Amino acid sequence: MDLVPDYLYITHYGPVVAAPGAVARLLHQVRGFGALLPVLPELSHDQLAARVFSIISEAYADYLGGEPPPAKLAELLAEDVDLNAQGIAVWGKRMQKSG
Repeated sequence: MDLVPDYLYITHYGPVVAAPGAVARLLHQVRGFGALLPVLPELSHDQLAARVFSIISEAYADYLGGEPPPAKLAELLAEDVDLNAQGIAVWGKRMQKSG
């Protein structure tokens, strides 16, 4: 699928100019979140949040050109990671119900 948006509309942040690298990183993250769906029933919320953080931090390292993210990243993104984990859990339950 070819996606060439002008902007990304990321919840809580408003429009972000959709540079090609940003679009690719976002798609990679969404695919990573989707890959968690089959194992959701086996994961506690904390385990899911850790995997979500891993996906996000990998994208951030990519954004930094391979540099490791700052040590404070987990602290800075704690609420976002928690909300993303909750959303992925709800998504997984809905997918289970819809068969």
